[in-house]
Amino acid sequence: MDKVRADDSVREVTDHLADEFAGVLRRADVAATVREACRDLDGQIVPAALTEMLHRLARYRLASRIPAGVRRGPFVSCSSVKSPVEREEEAHARAGCTMATGVAGKRTQA
Repeated sequence: MDKVRADDSVREVTDHLADEFAGVLRRADVAATVREACRDLDGQIVPAALTEMLHRLARYRLASRIPAGVRRGPFVSCSSVKSPVEREEEAHARAGCTMATGVAGKRTQA
């Protein structure tokens, strides 16, 4: 895995999840969970999918540590939080672009 890309992904996902779990989990705990998830994903996924998969895995692990019904950060529930790919797709939709799945599952402009 490209170390620079991995470091950027870890930083982005840590920032986002630290905001989501603010007041419930310490930032240091969020960062440790994200780094552990990144190590677990190393060599298991294509590098282009790292940020999204890291976000999903780390969020799942963090959410499993929170008792049911406890609110986290500015978000009401995990399902209301968009992954980086979902945010990108929404931005494309607002700009009038459409995304379609192409060869080997890669998204392409339609």
